[in-house]
Amino acid sequence: MAPNPLACPRQIAAATVTLSDIQDTGGAFYVETTGSDAVWSADEAPTGSGYAPGMRFAHDGTDMSSPWFRTMARTRWSVAPAPGTLVVFGSQLVHGTEPVRAGRVRKFLTLLVSE
Repeated sequence: MAPNPLACPRQIAAATVTLSDIQDTGGAFYVETTGSDAVWSADEAPTGSGYAPGMRFAHDGTDMSSPWFRTMARTRWSVAPAPGTLVVFGSQLVHGTEPVRAGRVRKFLTLLVSE
């Protein structure tokens, strides 16, 4: 289950740093985009919540555990940064890590929150 975007502390973004070279081993980071409205819940952020008026949130099941998500048209954008490169991404993005094909990939991941 996804964290409640209105509960404190609010998860607003995440950051990852790959510590090992992944060019030949896999483990690239990706985000996925879609034109489908199916990703978003119908609920809007309440006034005074700190979010932009009309902000909607990705609903639970917006991942590979849901049949509707697996069949939805998406475009994957991958990045295989050099070791030590910081990648920052918003918490409302569909994101993941591609499988490691050989060896081991070491990464650091942290959440950025607003209190």
